[in-house]
Parts: sequence; C-alpha cells; structure tokens
Amino acid sequence: MKHRDHLDRAASISSAEITCHRDMWNFLVKHAVNGDLFRPPGKATEQADGRVSVHASGPTLTAALEALWSLQHEAKTALGVQAVARIFYQRIGEALAKAKPADETTHREESGESSQPDFPPTRIVIDDRPLAGATN
Repeated sequence: MKHRDHLDRAASISSAEITCHRDMWNFLVKHAVNGDLFRPPGKATEQADGRVSVHASGPTLTAALEALWSLQHEAKTALGVQAVARIFYQRIGEALAKAKPADETTHREESGESSQPDFPPTRIVIDDRPLAGATN
C-alpha cells in the first residue's frame, strides 16, 4: 500500500485503539504533536507492564502517519529513530488494511436487544513477544 493510500484509509477511521509501551506512545506524540491534525487523546489507560492503550481519531492517525513517514525518509534521522518510526508506520498500515467501511446492518450487537450499531475500534498493537512457554 502506498503512503497516500495509508493517509486516505486513516482519514476514514472514526476510532482506533493504539496499544504499545508508554515509551512508544511518547515517541509518537513527540514527533506527531506539531502536525495540523494531531489531537492528543484525553487519557491513556495504563497497564501494569508499562503498556498503554489510547483511543485516537482518523485525523490523529493521519498526522501520525505523516510524521512517521518523514522520520523514515530524512537522511539526518538516526537509524534507531528510523527503525521505531518504520515499525509504528507498518503496524498502523497493517491495521488500516484490515479496516472496512462500517455497515450498520452487519455491526449490530449479537443479542439483538439493541438497535445501536456496535462499531469496534481499529486496533493497532505494537508489542512483539515470544510465544508463551518458548525458550531462547
């Protein structure tokens, strides 16, 4: 998927949940906060292992993608920073590729008791770990 396609898909997202280590989230905020579209989410849900979950809008994702793209393609950017930007960009892109336009008839709650559509957020997770019980 090309960069413009990522931006178009991000722009159409109503709600995304980003789960990553708080350092990764701080990295994203530091680099994307000056973008015209970036809006810091109201609060981050902290987990005991240092991860946070935040809800972001499509415009915030668009600003994040623009910042991450720039970091990857600036020659003066340190290689480690480029690597973090590249992984974050890839994970956002992977989540966006799975997102489809909402259709109220297919997103109803299973119980059928509510007429309100159930629209789960697009989930973006940056947390690679070994499989449970795996040894090195």
